[in-house]
Amino acid sequence: MMPPMSEGREHSRGARWRRVAGAVLRRALSPRRVAGAAGLVATGFIASRLLGLLRSVAIADAFGTEAELGAYFVAFRVPDLVFQLLAGAALASAFIPVFSRVVLDEGEDEGWRLASSVLNLISLATLVLAAIAFVLAPLVVPLLAPGLGEESGRADELHALAVELTRVMLLSPLMFGISGMLTGILNGRQHFLAPAIAPLLYNLGIILGAVVLAERWGVHGLAWGVVIGSVGHLVVQV
Repeated sequence: MMPPMSEGREHSRGARWRRVAGAVLRRALSPRRVAGAAGLVATGFIASRLLGLLRSVAIADAFGTEAELGAYFVAFRVPDLVFQLLAGAALASAFIPVFSRVVLDEGEDEGWRLASSVLNLISLATLVLAAIAFVLAPLVVPLLAPGLGEESGRADELHALAVELTRVMLLSPLMFGISGMLTGILNGRQHFLAPAIAPLLYNLGIILGAVVLAERWGVHGLAWGVVIGSVGHLVVQV
């Protein structure tokens, strides 16, 4: 029995799309392109490490051994934990082959539907967990650093400061949840420049916080530098 004409057209269109996608994929994976992509990723990695070193120097120069810096490092752990729980780098890496396979087998529209669904799910889950962490920060911070400020007799003050900084920096996992998935999508489509630049902008945001914002707002400026860096990490990939 012959299939309906519409099914025949769909089958033909699907086969044609797979041939085109296969040709594009073979071209994208040519030795020259692979070498260029590897060089770009390696350059971005080295530049990010160098900026990370400069970031550490800038923070040390701005705050030295001030007790407030200890509150910042404690506060940094909470949003970082939120990100790692829901939208860590492993998720983006796992998404690349799935996205590429869906695009290859079912077409670009289906690939973007999958990407949109995953992005919405990650964004919602990160928002919910960040909101919970925002509310529970006064309970979570003492658990992460029970001895914070005890040597200087400023335990209550530094715990309160760490809670404030935590709540500021909880904006960053919302940015990273989206930008991490965008990294996976761009890598899956053989676009490597923006994902290579993104970590540089994140480090530059923190350096801005340490060098410029901290002059006026102290350690709060450093926390806002983290947020600015995470926004840059997202915007460059949009």
